[in-house]
Amino acid sequence: RDVDIPWRGREGAPPGSLSDATAALIKRPRWLACCAAYATAGGVGFAVPAAQDVVFGEVCGFSPRAAAVANGAFILAGVACGLALGRARIASRRPRAVLVASMALGVVALAGLALTTTPPCSAPTSIALMALAGASTIGFVGTALVEAAASAGPVARALSGGCVEFWIQGLGAALTQGASWRGGFFVC
Repeated sequence: RDVDIPWRGREGAPPGSLSDATAALIKRPRWLACCAAYATAGGVGFAVPAAQDVVFGEVCGFSPRAAAVANGAFILAGVACGLALGRARIASRRPRAVLVASMALGVVALAGLALTTTPPCSAPTSIALMALAGASTIGFVGTALVEAAASAGPVARALSGGCVEFWIQGLGAALTQGASWRGGFFVC
């Protein structure tokens, strides 16, 4: 016999439930576009470190220490950029411009990584590009969640941001699987 579960369908769902929020968000094209863009960029942020392990080790022949330094630069730059954007007034006054600039920087950094990681590879160049990639593909997330919430209308910020974060995690997992090979930066 069926058990009546509140989230099973629109009927019986309490007002303000996850199903109501999801139905409201799906009807907002701007939020859907924000969610797709931010989830894709954030997913790339998860995939880059997986690609760098393979590319720097197998293709470039970097030592494990150089690969670890590149990974550390990626994470440190991402966290530092996120903290700086959280404090910067421009991120709150012009979030879309900040997000577009961040995504453009990410494209440039990842294109640079894809094009410069053929032997002979330069560790300093790769580390610098990893730092730029980290700043752009991790640092933007806080600003993106605020902007996604602003485009969600009456839906609670926690629900709209939570949906974006859910898709960041999902796309990150999928992209990580696809980027874990010698040409991984091309996938990113």
